[in-house]
Amino acid sequence: MNTDFEYLTASVNIDTLAPEQWQTEGLAEFYRAPNEKAWGATLCRTLYHETTHFWQVFSSGYVANLVAEDWRRLQYFDETGEVKPYSQELLDYGLKKGQMPFSSRELVECWARFWDIHTRGPASIIKDEGYPAEEIERLELIDPYTGNRSYTHEAFDYLMRNGLSSSTYEKPYNWLLEESKGHSAFVAITFPALVHSAFGSKDPVDVFCNAFDRAWNNLLIRESIDKRSGNINFDWLNDWGVITGEAVIPSLNDLKQPQYTSGLDVIDGSNLR
Repeated sequence: MNTDFEYLTASVNIDTLAPEQWQTEGLAEFYRAPNEKAWGATLCRTLYHETTHFWQVFSSGYVANLVAEDWRRLQYFDETGEVKPYSQELLDYGLKKGQMPFSSRELVECWARFWDIHTRGPASIIKDEGYPAEEIERLELIDPYTGNRSYTHEAFDYLMRNGLSSSTYEKPYNWLLEESKGHSAFVAITFPALVHSAFGSKDPVDVFCNAFDRAWNNLLIRESIDKRSGNINFDWLNDWGVITGEAVIPSLNDLKQPQYTSGLDVIDGSNLR
C-alpha cells in the first residue's frame, strides 16, 4: 500500500497497522496528542501530514476546485463510459509555469511538510529517519527553564530542505531562503500566512511569490519580525495581520485576483456539495 491522501474519497492510506482502539474510539485522541508514543513514529508524522492535505481541501478554494474538476470527470465517465481528458487547470497543478520557480503541487507538499515537521518536531524526525547521533545533538535545543526539547532554526531548515521524501516539497523553501538571504525566522513566520492566502486564489504560486517579495521589502513587516518574541506560535498570530495587510492584499490587487476563497465556499457552490 502507498502512503497517500486520496482526494476524491477523502481517505488517508498509511502502510502500517492502526491501533485497535481507533476502530471503536475514532481518531480524536490522535489529534489531541499526535506525538503520543502509543501511535508509533510512522503514524505520528505520516497521518498528520496526510491529514493536512485533507484540511487543505477545506481551506483552499484552489485545491477544492481541482477536486471538483476530477469529480466532474468521474461523473461524466459514470454517465457515458468515456474518459474526459484532463483540463488545463488539472495539468497546470503539477507544472512549473513560465518564470515561476516551482509548481502548485510542490507548494502544496511544502505546506504539508511545514506543519508535519513543526508538529512532530525536528529532533524526533531526525531520530525517526536514522540520522547520526551527532546530528541530533547539533540540531536540538533544551529549554533551560522547563527542560523540554525544542529545536533550532537550523534543524527546521535542514528538514525542510532534505529528508526521505525530498523532491516534491523542498523547492519552495529553498527559494524562500535564497530570496531572504538565509533569514530563517522571516521565512518561518511569514510562510503560513502567505501560503494559506495564496491557495485561496486562482494562481497560488504567482500570488505566493509576489506576496513574499512584497513582505521581504516591507519595512513594517521586517520591523515586526525583528521584534519577534522567540515563541513561534505567538509570532505567527502576532504577525499574521500585518503580513496579510501589507503583502497579501496588495499582491492580490496587483495580480487582479479575487479576495480569499475557501475550499468550503467551493464545496458549497459546486458538485462536491
